[in-house]
Amino acid sequence: MTQDDTVQKDFESTKADVKAAAEDLRDDARGAARHMRSEAEKIAGDQANAARQRVADEVGSLGGALRKAARDLEAGTIQEQAMSRVAEGIADLSDNIATADLRQGVDDMAGYARRQPVAFLGAAALLGFAGARFLKASDHTPSRADDLSEDWPEYS
Repeated sequence: MTQDDTVQKDFESTKADVKAAAEDLRDDARGAARHMRSEAEKIAGDQANAARQRVADEVGSLGGALRKAARDLEAGTIQEQAMSRVAEGIADLSDNIATADLRQGVDDMAGYARRQPVAFLGAAALLGFAGARFLKASDHTPSRADDLSEDWPEYS
């Protein structure tokens, strides 16, 4: 065997070793990626479930407030009937949110909107007003009236 044959054989052996090491590294990387994906899905699912429960609680609170408001209205009036329907729909929505998965909840909400469009639009409007009030209440920027009141001296 010549020296060139020995070098060629060593080169082929090293090439095979590098190829095997690269394949092992690729397999390890794939396994780590699968594990990280699984962990990320679990964490995302846990966070989605916690958020879903918070939303269900908030929607349930809104339904309870609407039921109370409906009881305060004169029995049998159109306003009382409409408020009661909206409250029932929101209570159903809250139950569905609490028990269904996220994708199922979206499908249920879409189905509810098709079955009860007036109640759904009423609930959406109420949620919009409640959200606007919440955002307005959490805004800490001073109003123009607050700015002007600083210019006036206080008299006792």
